[in-house]
Amino acid sequence: MPYAEPLTDQEIADRLDQLPGWERSEDSITKTFKIKPYPRGLALIALVVAAEEKMDHHADIEYRFGSVVFTITTHAANHQITAKDLELAERIEKASVGIAA
Repeated sequence: MPYAEPLTDQEIADRLDQLPGWERSEDSITKTFKIKPYPRGLALIALVVAAEEKMDHHADIEYRFGSVVFTITTHAANHQITAKDLELAERIEKASVGIAA
């Protein structure tokens, strides 16, 4: 049994409708969080890493002054979007409450 089954385009669109700011970029989903001051970005990353470890599913994270970008795809499903990706995006959203603008 595969790690996770890829979602259909419609399933992805429906789930992204529930995640404001998240966008599809080919076979991944992504969102940029605007965060200041600088240490708050590190706090968000730390919370997300803890959630990722529990899920055994990880985002690509880009950290720049004033922003954190999360890009998610399921590598084990040939770099396609699965339910695990959307679940991780939901957890990132929860982690960002009170941290991101």
